[in-house]
Amino acid sequence: MSGETIEVWGTQKSLETNGSAIPNGSLLAASAGTYDKMSTDGNGFPDAQFVLSCQFGTAPAEGSVISLVAQPLALDGASANAQTPEPSRLTRFIGNFIVNDVTSMQHMELMATDLPPKALYYLYNANTGQSISAGWVLRIKPRTYKAAP
Repeated sequence: MSGETIEVWGTQKSLETNGSAIPNGSLLAASAGTYDKMSTDGNGFPDAQFVLSCQFGTAPAEGSVISLVAQPLALDGASANAQTPEPSRLTRFIGNFIVNDVTSMQHMELMATDLPPKALYYLYNANTGQSISAGWVLRIKPRTYKAAP
């Protein structure tokens, strides 16, 4: 029906394609690139779907979490970046991926709203009890809503 609200998706972007191992209690940047929601990365879409694909050598604790954290960049429109996140100070918490107690590859979704205009993203292996194996992948897909034509 014309004028109703519909969901619109942008193009998926890889934030990390081959991440290093992340020990329990440690934080690591998704180093394949920043995400700028005001550029072609996000087309101005305020929300996004994050998908984390990872595995563990030893099964993690059931229901434990891997936190997604942002370091907002160019806060003044130029070079004033927020502080680099640390385990005791997560800078800007985005949400949690909830893990299963398996060693096979896990694909986890996190829907996030009102993302920073430009940011570098980090994974915080908060309390799984195990190291995230090397080779993890983090992707983002922008999302918004608009009126149907």
